[in-house]
Amino acid sequence: PNGSTYPSAGFDRLILSWNVYGDCDNSAILKGHSGAVMELHNNTDGSMLFSASTDKTVAVWDSETGKRVKRLKGHTSFVNSCYLASFDQIISCGIDNDIKVWDLHQNKLMYTMTGHADSVTGLSLSSEGSCLLSNAMDNTVLVWD
Repeated sequence: PNGSTYPSAGFDRLILSWNVYGDCDNSAILKGHSGAVMELHNNTDGSMLFSASTDKTVAVWDSETGKRVKRLKGHTSFVNSCYLASFDQIISCGIDNDIKVWDLHQNKLMYTMTGHADSVTGLSLSSEGSCLLSNAMDNTVLVWD
């Protein structure tokens, strides 16, 4: 959270926190996913970590304690990517071809966006935050208002 650690993850289902100074030792192991961890993102102040997993969930972690504080379930298959849209919303996408927008305060799905014909593999917000871009295995990039 203070810039002295950096997270990594992979097919072993673990999220590792690494010290970025000195010998780059492992400082923490976060456990909670039952499938491979596909993507990680921190919020802007580094206090929270978000993970997308093949266990069909998005998890929210407290960076300081290493504890999972939320588990968002709603995808019907692997979650490939997640993106923090604002301090209270996270967006996820996956092999089910869907993009889901979650309310972090209420810990629930707000709505689902459909439009891709194959697995959605990545998400990004425009620099001003007004448009969401999604890319998929159907060889398309869609722009959402």
